[in-house]
Amino acid sequence: MEKSSLTPSEREQVADIIVNAFEDKIHYVWIMTSDKAKAKRLIAKHFNEDQLIVVRDQGKIQGILSYESRDQPNFLPIPWQSFRQEFGFFPSLIRSLGYHIYKHSQSKAQARDWHIDLLAVHSQARGQGIGSQLLQKASQAAKADHKQQVILEVVNSNPRGKKFYEQNGFKTSDHQTIPRLFQPFTKAANFNSFYIMKKRV
Repeated sequence: MEKSSLTPSEREQVADIIVNAFEDKIHYVWIMTSDKAKAKRLIAKHFNEDQLIVVRDQGKIQGILSYESRDQPNFLPIPWQSFRQEFGFFPSLIRSLGYHIYKHSQSKAQARDWHIDLLAVHSQARGQGIGSQLLQKASQAAKADHKQQVILEVVNSNPRGKKFYEQNGFKTSDHQTIPRLFQPFTKAANFNSFYIMKKRV
């Protein structure tokens, strides 16, 4: 697992991969913007690289996996001040409040859990096994951290992703509907429920 510090350029690469992989969620749920440049700046500035696993090829980051645990609960803590800098005073209030409510509504990792927050591969590097490499590294890291299982969520509109996780040893443990408060936003992003999947390590 790569734990070396990322350069500013590499932080931008990570942000670029996340924004392009989760465009609808960023637009309607997480940051509520279609401005990719602003989203990339916020993500590049604030993600915790000590909660990140990367796969590189020819010196460039091609895939990322972020994780959270009870001891490290937030991979991407975006403060209100940064929202304000990008969007102005009043628009930032709505975005910041929505983002923090969304983060607090997510499944909370138990002491035994190692929670995969995001997994994404550069669009030009898909189909090369990078996603499976990242999951293997995640299982190894969770075991080294004395966790019993790796957990993740996959939305109901992503059957291909669900099948991918099943092929990598994950099993569905629950199917939950998005809280009503968030349904107008998540429906715009094309999902209204999610599967909780787990793998013993």
